[in-house]
Amino acid sequence: MDERNALLVPDARAETVVAHWREMLCSALEYYGGFQWSLNHLFRVHGVFHDVLRQYVGITNPSPFKRCAAFAVAFMREKCHPVYGELDRHKFKSSVDGIDRYSGAVLAYEYVRFCLHGATIDKPHGTEVLENPILISEHTFVDIVHSLSLLRREEDAASFHLLELLFEQLAYCSNENGPYDRII
Repeated sequence: MDERNALLVPDARAETVVAHWREMLCSALEYYGGFQWSLNHLFRVHGVFHDVLRQYVGITNPSPFKRCAAFAVAFMREKCHPVYGELDRHKFKSSVDGIDRYSGAVLAYEYVRFCLHGATIDKPHGTEVLENPILISEHTFVDIVHSLSLLRREEDAASFHLLELLFEQLAYCSNENGPYDRII
């Protein structure tokens, strides 16, 4: 198993996935500073992650985009939110002022970016690797952080599916080999 993308492995053990999240949070803490997180809450996020996949996907091997959308929804749900405190605002060129819960949203998005870089996509003609990292503008970054910060416990299916499509399109914009043929 590729430890770098533990979230994307369908049958990964909770301990493996949570250890992966913990590693990412430790790296983010070094860069952003100013926040704390709870290991118990990370295990709760893992449980919610699987609940979200069952509720909105219902297939045994969901795409990396569906898995990342489920992670973002699970990570941002209020009852399990594992991040306390705020990231260092000086690390952002654009303003995150006025965005409630921006720290968790930044971390959720950064983890999704991390997981999709190198992810494999099964297609009818074979498997494609998303070789390039997702790169976006500062303005888009703030808009995504703002949108993620608005996710709450009682989100609807539309939020999940729109996140899935957003992550898919962001990855495909950075990887020419990723997109399916455009027919519409």
